[in-house]
Amino acid sequence: MSERDGPPASEPARAAAEPSRAGGAALRTARQQAGFTLADLAEMVGVSAATLSRVETGRGRPSAELLVRCAAALGLDATALDADAEVLDA
Repeated sequence: MSERDGPPASEPARAAAEPSRAGGAALRTARQQAGFTLADLAEMVGVSAATLSRVETGRGRPSAELLVRCAAALGLDATALDADAEVLDA
């Protein structure tokens, strides 16, 4: 393990990451169903493909603003992409 990787995540840390994974999976499914590549959607919402990939795989936690932009680009309600829907009443 490198210093950059840090120690293994604790159970609470893993549990806190679960909503991000669930939302990321929903985003990936919606993107694929819409027929967009990762690069397509990333360009549409103004982030790098790497950032969007991290969100889709649960390694990155999206901001509410990013979820709203992704949902709009995919023609969806923002709550469809957010595992913590109460955060997004937009």
